[in-house]
Amino acid sequence: MLPQRFLKISLLTLALMGAGTASYAADPDREVARDEAASTPAFNNPGSDAHIEGRIAYLKAELMITPQQENLWGPVAESMRADVRDLDAAMRKVGDEVHGHENTVQYLQHRVYFARLRADGEMRFLAAMRPLYESMSTQQKQAADALLTPDGQE
Repeated sequence: MLPQRFLKISLLTLALMGAGTASYAADPDREVARDEAASTPAFNNPGSDAHIEGRIAYLKAELMITPQQENLWGPVAESMRADVRDLDAAMRKVGDEVHGHENTVQYLQHRVYFARLRADGEMRFLAAMRPLYESMSTQQKQAADALLTPDGQE
């Protein structure tokens, strides 16, 4: 049961970390693209950074980042990369610790560990996103709100 429970927790953690990064807007064409991407092995591997550069490029394009905003965009992109690196390292660390068996205390410790990891990632993303968001035009802010907030995805 460990691999399935661990995978579910890991996928949830990745999904929550991803909620602070490049999510898809509620658009039928994008829903199809997301469903197709979700069927690929690399997408389903929470520790895989195979798609992070594509997600970064997608978000940059959707936010219509201008040449003047490039210096503010760099830290946003790097925070997304750092989230993937941190999650990959955490998945390896936890996997090495449990060796296929996880007791209740370990399970709870790992939940706390991933919650802290997610919180650290969200703080890093916020610190990077705030100055970029403040520099955005109204149209860019609307795109950001549509992509990066739950209200924008309804």
